Amino acid sequence: ETVEKAAIREIIEETGIKDVNLIKDLGVISRKGLSEDNQWYQKVIHFLLFQTATKENTWTHKSPDNKSYDLRFFPVDEALPNLYFEEEKSLLSSVTA
Repeated sequence: ETVEKAAIREIIEETGIKDVNLIKDLGVISRKGLSEDNQWYQKVIHFLLFQTATKENTWTHKSPDNKSYDLRFFPVDEALPNLYFEEEKSLLSSVTA
C-alpha cells in the first residue's frame, strides 16, 4: 500500500469523506513514540494535503470501531495554535506560505 493510498483509506475510515484528491506532499517527520506495551519506537509520520468537495463544515462520523466522532473543518490559522509539536506547526505553516 502506498503512502497516498494509506492516507486515503485512513481519511475514509476516520472521517467518512470519500471524495479526496492529493494536492501536495508536505513532508515527513520522525520522532519517538510509545507503544501500548510501554516500549519506545521510532515513529515516521507522513503529512499530505488533500482537497475535498465536501460542503459540510461539521459532521458526526461513526468509525469502523463503532465510535462516534464530532468532526469539523477549520482554517489553518486556527489549527496552528492547537498543534503540540513544532515540526507539525512548521509543515502546516507551509500550506499558507
